[in-house]
Amino acid sequence: MSTGQKFVFTALPAFHIVNNEIKASVSAVVTIQLEAGENSTLALFQDIRQWPEKIDSTNFKLKINGAEFPVTLVKKDLLNGNMYRNFY
Repeated sequence: MSTGQKFVFTALPAFHIVNNEIKASVSAVVTIQLEAGENSTLALFQDIRQWPEKIDSTNFKLKINGAEFPVTLVKKDLLNGNMYRNFY
């Protein structure tokens, strides 16, 4: 049986001014798309159980007009791998 998985990141940018400086923030919605045969279960996708850790260990960059900026995950507490694995 063939399986496939894809992570889709939908970025929601926002800009605001703090002390006369433009600050940018980006919220991201992550959607996991799984492809498997009929009557399949999540047990086929064991590596998905570690996706919060994968996201946490990934380095993201924001690129605007060729300039790169570092990205900091500010709500890391939402990446609770133990809680996510309890869904299985």
